[in-house]
Amino acid sequence: MKKALIAGGIIALLGLGGFAVWKYLPAENEAIGLRYIPVKEEDEERWSVLDLETGQIVVDKEWKNEPQSVTAELVAVENSEGNTEFYTLDKKPKQVGGEYRNAGFFSEGLAPVAEPDKPVAYINTEGKEVFELKEADGKSVDAAGHFREGMARFRTTDGKWGYINRSGKVVIKAKFEEAQDFREGYALVTIKEEKGKPGEEGYEVEFKNGFIDMNGDYAIKPKSKISYQNMGEGLIAFQEKPEKEGDEKKTMYGFMDINGEKVIKPRKDFKQVLPFIQGYASFNDGEAWGIMDKKGEIVVRAKYEEAICYNKQILVEEDKGKWGIVDLEGKDIIPADYKELYPFLYKHTLARDGDYFIVIDGKNKEVSKSDYKVGGAYGQFLSYWLNASFPIVSSDFVDAPAVIEQALQSLAMDKPDQLAGKNLDEVIRQLQLKEEDVSSFGSTLSASRYELNDMLLSISANFDDNLQQPQYSTEYYYGYPIERLNGYALNRNAVVVSYGIDIKLYGKLARKSDKLAEALESRLKKSGYMRSDGQSTAKMWIYNDGKAVIRFTDDRLELLIANEGSYQGLQELDAENTESEMPAESLEEETF
Repeated sequence: MKKALIAGGIIALLGLGGFAVWKYLPAENEAIGLRYIPVKEEDEERWSVLDLETGQIVVDKEWKNEPQSVTAELVAVENSEGNTEFYTLDKKPKQVGGEYRNAGFFSEGLAPVAEPDKPVAYINTEGKEVFELKEADGKSVDAAGHFREGMARFRTTDGKWGYINRSGKVVIKAKFEEAQDFREGYALVTIKEEKGKPGEEGYEVEFKNGFIDMNGDYAIKPKSKISYQNMGEGLIAFQEKPEKEGDEKKTMYGFMDINGEKVIKPRKDFKQVLPFIQGYASFNDGEAWGIMDKKGEIVVRAKYEEAICYNKQILVEEDKGKWGIVDLEGKDIIPADYKELYPFLYKHTLARDGDYFIVIDGKNKEVSKSDYKVGGAYGQFLSYWLNASFPIVSSDFVDAPAVIEQALQSLAMDKPDQLAGKNLDEVIRQLQLKEEDVSSFGSTLSASRYELNDMLLSISANFDDNLQQPQYSTEYYYGYPIERLNGYALNRNAVVVSYGIDIKLYGKLARKSDKLAEALESRLKKSGYMRSDGQSTAKMWIYNDGKAVIRFTDDRLELLIANEGSYQGLQELDAENTESEMPAESLEEETF
């Protein structure tokens, strides 16, 4: 993604088709974050910063790594260890704040950051932490976004989205499947509706989107037959979903206001549309792009491979991937001679014909003697800004006690040893199983996996007797009794003697198994289990002379509990291991 923003490179960045990255160019008073661009002069090894207003270099040959963004006159750049630091936009830049594993950019005076192994926090332009966002409504937060209109979205570890204000207070609870940034007082959100239960016949999942206001109330409720795009100048692009599969060719877009009134009715030549910018919107008739006004009237007919209007200038791509700028009458402002081209957000912009970029003014006159290379980081940042959907910053922090709590709750357990000594009926109720899930053979009951955020969880219990008992009836033939097998019935007297919980770890939980093991051990200690240090190894901890075992690798965590006997009895749960000390390598294969 080396040229992610410029001209044709914009299209590939989001993979949305067309030039969807241009959904929102900034209003004239919003372009504060787009003025400065990292550049590198020909044959130079270090990066500089160019001012697109003056056309001059403001920081010269300062950084070995390409700066990621320049906002609030602070440069975000990766250091030699791969972490992000902020520097002032001075001839001799000074560092502001700390060193961050992940960092966003400054928007409305705040930037989301995450230090190594810490939750997402927000810092101000002085580098001082304003607040930390560790949890929301009792749930851990694993990612958060940038502020727009005083609101920032966040995601909890169960995958739900909500919003906070500039004080870090949750103002809209995390309840959405997806959520976009606020724009013009409203935000596009997605909900999930389920019909039936997973695994049952007729089970269906439907995702629907709608708009909420800053109180979290629906301004436009999600509907099954209509999908929406983000808002632009008070108008929302909408698409009426086809009645039948395969009718996508009939797809037509129109525009409505926030009250749901259709301002521009769907038309067959509006196969694709982008939101309105300064009174104009781009549309595609299925073959080419043109420009329309807010009445739905065609201003520029669809004849370009790409076209976007800003400040009454249209950035266009003509034949053979050549880019230029025309006015609303189709007259050239900048001839379509360039392979790549930035829009004019300031007095100057960058254009490329050969291998390097040059700085040009609005009359297509070159204003700098230097040729530059432009990397992908600024283009990526600019694409976020133009799309009005800022990225999120995630942390590698794991709230281990909360994760273990979530895992135990999914099994309806208050304590890790809660199944010990329970009979079959109690286990079925606790694990929310059906009686038909119990096999007619054997004394082991395995619950299906529970899919949680970044982990898969399963449980297997051993009982002191077979889980089902044969049912006989006696019939007499010629006076002789004969027993016949009529079937099987649950052995409700069967009692758990040992069981195991198996957690496969993914995402950021992978490589965090040691912290999770410590949190699980803390829960065991509350139930009276103490580690037997003489029997334990680095990644296999034995408790109460074998009544319980915790073992783990980088991507797996297991808990074994024995109600009767000791650690030796737990071997029934792992047929591959018969020695008293189980090697860590055995954990590479599933045993439950």
